[in-house]
Amino acid sequence: MLAIGATLLTSIYFVSMRKYRKIHFAVTGLIQGLVGMVEVGCLAFIMSTFVVPDTLEDAALVAAMGILSAAATVAIVLALKFEKAGIVSLNSVYLFE
Repeated sequence: MLAIGATLLTSIYFVSMRKYRKIHFAVTGLIQGLVGMVEVGCLAFIMSTFVVPDTLEDAALVAAMGILSAAATVAIVLALKFEKAGIVSLNSVYLFE
């Protein structure tokens, strides 16, 4: 059920990004990051699983995940902005990898 909800929300995000293609990619990435931060914060609070990283290695992994996630967001937004293909082709790439 969670996967279906995540797929639905991702599809809504992709469609809205195609709709707002004239907005700078940094603004859309910032908005997505803020929404994601609120969602993760709420889920961590509800599930009582929020812990601060103890070691430097854990903190480095968290930072690397954030940097790679931001890079992926920028890449997807720019691809949707300049690409002629539709949302269906992009979603099918994610589904069949």
